[in-house]
Amino acid sequence: MPKVVEISENIKAGKPGNILLKDSLALLERNHKAAKGGGYAGIPTGIKDLDKALGGLQTGLHIVAAQPGAGKTALALNIVRNCSRKGYPVVYASFDEVPERLLIKIISAETGLDVGKLFCGATDPQKFLDAATDYEHKKLNNISFISAGMNLNIQDFKAQLQDQIAESEQDTGLLVIDYLQPWAASIASTQGIDYRQAIGRAAQMLRNLANDLGIPVLMISAQNRSGQDSNRMTSLRESSDLEYSADSIMLITTDEDKHMGGDRYARNLTIAKNRFGPSDKFISIILNGKTQEVIQG
Repeated sequence: MPKVVEISENIKAGKPGNILLKDSLALLERNHKAAKGGGYAGIPTGIKDLDKALGGLQTGLHIVAAQPGAGKTALALNIVRNCSRKGYPVVYASFDEVPERLLIKIISAETGLDVGKLFCGATDPQKFLDAATDYEHKKLNNISFISAGMNLNIQDFKAQLQDQIAESEQDTGLLVIDYLQPWAASIASTQGIDYRQAIGRAAQMLRNLANDLGIPVLMISAQNRSGQDSNRMTSLRESSDLEYSADSIMLITTDEDKHMGGDRYARNLTIAKNRFGPSDKFISIILNGKTQEVIQG
């Protein structure tokens, strides 16, 4: 017969249920107050059905995955744009794209400029400056871009976001990691660990950071080769190490039944995991290839 484990007075980490009850009630009261005011418990993404399903981006680790070119970064930037309009501080750490081009995409999505024409020099830069002025510098200042050199660590992200939250009128903010796999490769190299172990470690560090600061972390991930354009969690590269760490997992896939035309592309956004509500929810979104705007479709 198994020996009964007695709880010792030396165990200090546990919280009694009556203390947790107070904390749980406080959490629910905050969420209820936000909902009564027409808002969400978390930071709104700007995609109405996504916000309803998740309650906004609540504290925790949120993963967006898709095949190359499907609109992962476009969706993330549109969420960042919506956050900045509402005064939430954002730190965008990119291991893939330079900050200058990311900012051009944000302003283009907001003002309707053609990104391709800007990048190839066919549009007068003054039009971009005018668009940036219309966007308002105050909103732009809510966003900080980190051109993530491979030696950056979790404390760098934490310090930057803490500073921005302290200077804002909000008590929370958003951290975006774009994207996981290059950062994990750097962790594996510098710490001398296996790549798969680095994936799991990176995801867990980000989730711990989210819970520590009371913020949502939005992390972009690649899919494995066999799972390209799939809406299953197993399509995530090193999926087993991500499925358990994530609080929500969203997968972007091509909607083969819709043909939009005019450089507009139909996508399905599947909520494959959701600790805040129902999973396996499908949301139609549309990616504007010219402006990089993403809207619900």
